[in-house]
Amino acid sequence: MLKSFAFAAFFTCVAAAANAPIREVTSEAASVSGMLIPAFYKGYIYWAGREPLRIYTPDGHPAPYIAMPNGTAQAIAADTDGTLAVAWTTQTSGGIDLHDPSGASVRTIQTGRYLPTHLSFAGDHSLWSLGWQLDAGGRPMPDKSDYMTVRKFLPNGQQGGAYLPRSLFPKGLEPAEESWQRSNCITVSHNGIGLWVNSGMSGTKTEWVELDLNGNVTGRWRLDPFFYEMRVALTSDGHVFVHHFDLDTKTHVLITLDRHPLPGCRCNPPPAGTWLAPMAKS
Repeated sequence: MLKSFAFAAFFTCVAAAANAPIREVTSEAASVSGMLIPAFYKGYIYWAGREPLRIYTPDGHPAPYIAMPNGTAQAIAADTDGTLAVAWTTQTSGGIDLHDPSGASVRTIQTGRYLPTHLSFAGDHSLWSLGWQLDAGGRPMPDKSDYMTVRKFLPNGQQGGAYLPRSLFPKGLEPAEESWQRSNCITVSHNGIGLWVNSGMSGTKTEWVELDLNGNVTGRWRLDPFFYEMRVALTSDGHVFVHHFDLDTKTHVLITLDRHPLPGCRCNPPPAGTWLAPMAKS
């Protein structure tokens, strides 16, 4: 099946119909649960979760061929030097393949029981991942012991840090259990990391979490009221935008997250409320 994707804004689903697309990509799209859902990473679009992995560059052309990973591809990230990272998982382990701009394999980072499901490069070429950890007994289920959900990998492939314990979140879904259909779950900016994670018993319970570049939690905001057709994006100028479909008004709504410091929101359980300032409606 062929599907065209027009990019008129960083949230394509809220782009005004009167605006001409910046570019259009026509590709063979994979079907997931009966839906054609690509994922996005800084202008790249890709279909993961089933093979073959298809990646299109920001100019609308197919990316150079890369060898299939040792497991199921979960996410990609592209560095400013052209390096492409592909996170993959199996029932027992995970890893990240690094490729040069030509598509040739550079190295594989074996992550063991830690399954990376979302990736983002930093300005210093380090690679950050959001993921979850398998049970130590070899069963395909989350680890009952505490583990770090965020990992930092240096350009040489060595792990440079592990942050954000699972125990900071309530029981239920793993914070990073959602796979590639949810884009922008981890974004590294010049001064921190933004994370869109599960936080409760269902996928409608989510949080926006921010870390500094040393992995310390600097803020947490619940996004529960905005679960339907929701997307989140951290822009290069530091704004966090949340898009969702308002079931009451039957309209798409774009809002910006008000992240002024609030007492008790650094390392305590997430606040019960949410602080959001309306930006625009369409």
